[in-house]
Amino acid sequence: MADTAEAWNYRGYATRKLGRTDEGIGYYQRSIALDPTYAKVREYLGEAWLAKGRPDLAKEQLKTIATLCGHSCEEYRDLQAAIDGHPES
Repeated sequence: MADTAEAWNYRGYATRKLGRTDEGIGYYQRSIALDPTYAKVREYLGEAWLAKGRPDLAKEQLKTIATLCGHSCEEYRDLQAAIDGHPES
């Protein structure tokens, strides 16, 4: 596997979708270490935190996304919608 932010992000996404959320979070964190400005990984990490019952950490990712691409980018809108639909938010 290529050692890129995108590769680690999609490995995290696939792993999370298989129900291995903690493992997926680890891959997302590797992606962020390679490229802290990659908004898509922050959206997916926020969704993972929601799955873990941590909307507070999802909201931290949302704030970071806002600084990276604003409130109108797809990543911001998608994570905001997920947070709005989460029962603990």
